[in-house]
Amino acid sequence: MKRNRSKTLVLYAALLSVFTVFLLCEVYIGSYSILTTVSLQSFRRLFSTKNGRFQTQTGSFNRGDLAELKRSNFSNSFTEDTLNRSLFVSMGDIKKTAMNIFFVETRCSTEKTLEGYVHNKGFVLSARQSCAIESTALTNPDREIYVFHSCPLDDDFLHHSPHFVAQLFSYPNVHVVKLNNTQVFNGSPVQQLFEKRLLESSSYPVEHSSDVIRLVLLWKFGGTYCDLDVVTLRSLEGLRSNWAGAESEWAVATGVMNFDPEGSAHGMLQRILQHINYHYDKDGWSSNGPLLLTSFIIRECNVHQVEDAADRCFIDFTVYRRHVLYPIHYSQADLLFDSILGPQTARMVKTTSYSVHLWNKISCNMTVDVGSTQGYALLADKFCPRVYWNCGTLF
Repeated sequence: MKRNRSKTLVLYAALLSVFTVFLLCEVYIGSYSILTTVSLQSFRRLFSTKNGRFQTQTGSFNRGDLAELKRSNFSNSFTEDTLNRSLFVSMGDIKKTAMNIFFVETRCSTEKTLEGYVHNKGFVLSARQSCAIESTALTNPDREIYVFHSCPLDDDFLHHSPHFVAQLFSYPNVHVVKLNNTQVFNGSPVQQLFEKRLLESSSYPVEHSSDVIRLVLLWKFGGTYCDLDVVTLRSLEGLRSNWAGAESEWAVATGVMNFDPEGSAHGMLQRILQHINYHYDKDGWSSNGPLLLTSFIIRECNVHQVEDAADRCFIDFTVYRRHVLYPIHYSQADLLFDSILGPQTARMVKTTSYSVHLWNKISCNMTVDVGSTQGYALLADKFCPRVYWNCGTLF
């Protein structure tokens, strides 16, 4: 009898240990239960690589062969020689509507940062940045996408750009706007900031230019702004208009946000820009961006913290909870580069979110092998395939 009891206790202890492993895995991933069928150890046994082949319980295939097959499908699918439309539009061509989508590249937006690019002829965007644009064009074919490019561009810039750049323009809703600071700032609430050349003295000229220009474009035209280190996972239609997303319990991010060109939320945006115009902080990394937006939302929504704004806001503005736009916190950015947890991470964000942020400042040196099972690779394969399969062996 005692032996049976001992065996029973051992069995219960073993079951408790397995249950503990599941809980730890869920805590590691976040608040989502994405490892509910197998433990991490059995997951590794189920998917493993031996001698360059991808092993599963149902057989194996050569990952390199699969990658080569996909690469051949997407290479030569579109070239600059097959293009039959103008790629450039002017700011005057942009209509006022919440349906606009903007990307802003500000590498050459100040005289200081322009110096190294005065002879530039082609797109300066990387494959990952181009992926952000393609994923948004792919999932939002009914919206016009404007890429504001600050560095010099030749009229035939595709001939001076990596092959993956040409793939962006297989999407007819993708357009290029040559960024002209005078045109952007004139008539805006931050015109004085520009005329005083305060951005030229910034400790973070590229980042601060982006912080301000994105707000000005949304104020002038309305629409959605997206960072160049996001992957858009579905149509933004379900989010309606006038929104941003919480990146944590205490902060609202500015990496993806939408404003109508008029109304109460537009009024809040104007007040934010007026604040920047008179209280610009040249030394604060995020003081003209997320921190400022967060403080205005808490005040104008008449709430005490960001979590409250997600439930109720007394102006026409929505703060979406973290899983909607920022499912991977910046402290867990490495999850998207993990080849073991990659499939489950990718499945989780595709199920719950509209976009995923890659936190480029943190992840820029994390490599992605094209054709791998890393989470970022799997998302790129699905949402920016033309760029992904035309960028070489590293993404």
